[in-house]
Parts: sequence; C-alpha cells; structure tokens
Amino acid sequence: MNTIRLRYLTLVVTLAAVIFLSGCGGNTKEQERQRREAEDMVYAAYLDKDYPRIIELVDSFKPQGCFSEGKACYWLGYAYDRMMQKRMAELYWKTGIAAVENSTDDEDVRVYAGITNRLTGLLSTWTEFEAALKVAIPATERLKSLGRDTTSEYTNMLIYIGCSQSRLGLSDDKTDNRLED
Repeated sequence: MNTIRLRYLTLVVTLAAVIFLSGCGGNTKEQERQRREAEDMVYAAYLDKDYPRIIELVDSFKPQGCFSEGKACYWLGYAYDRMMQKRMAELYWKTGIAAVENSTDDEDVRVYAGITNRLTGLLSTWTEFEAALKVAIPATERLKSLGRDTTSEYTNMLIYIGCSQSRLGLSDDKTDNRLED
C-alpha cells in the first residue's frame, strides 16, 4: 500500500511541476527562473541517485523548453547508464552529440564535452576501443579548437584515447589510418 501512495505522490508532484513549469520556453525572467528550478529538481534527483526520477523529470520538462535536446540527452543517457541500461545510454548520448556537435554556444559546448566524455568512457569499459576512439579523437580536436582543452572531460578523453590505442597496439599514426578505414 505504501508503494501505491508513493507512486501517487510522485505523480501528483510531477504533474504540479509540469503545470508550474509549463512556460519554460522563452527568455523572460520568469521563464529563466523556471528553467533553473527544473534543473535544480533534476540535480536533486541526481544527488539522491534517483535515476527513474531523472528520466521522469527530463521527459516532463523537455517538451516545455526547460532543457535543450543536448542537455536532455545528457541526463537521459546518464540515468540509463546508472540503471545499467548501457545501450539506451549510448543511444541518448549519440543523439545528444548530434544535437550539439555544430554549436558554438557555451552551454552546448559544455554539454558536448560531458556527453562525449561519458560515451567514450562507456565504450572503453565495454572494450569497444575503436568506437571509443571514433568519439574521443574528433571530440578532443573540437574542444581544443574551441579553447576548451583545460577541462576534466578533455583530459579524461585523452586518457581514454591513450588506453584505447595501447589496447589496440596502435601508435598515433596507425590510429589515424585505422579510423579512416
């Protein structure tokens, strides 16, 4: 019975949040405040390690314009990764990369760095080293060209690149040739 009450309470809170935040899209001060509150709610779920709640919140707020496509895909991928649904995480992160890979907006570049770092780590963990290199090498090149080569995400990807090259027995030149095939 407590489970039913908890789910009912969760549904009521989510619906109230959706109604409250229904005007997230746009640039008024009120809409910016609502965006921040939506992000705070997702971050609170992140701190609580409540991954189903992250999915629920992002799915509720994204249609309202509270999250960009890239940021929504980052959080959805993160939640699915933590719930051990690795292929779903991979799917969302690849979709997120496609959504922000050509943007030079500061927030989009930050999201791009986070997504590519997490996807590279996921692929490396699965021992899919070539796939990891195909994500990490272009990502590090892009981040470097944008002057974002001092972030932890950039550094992590350099480590993943080195580890993947080592596991495949490749030098830098051989890596470039193998990725072109």
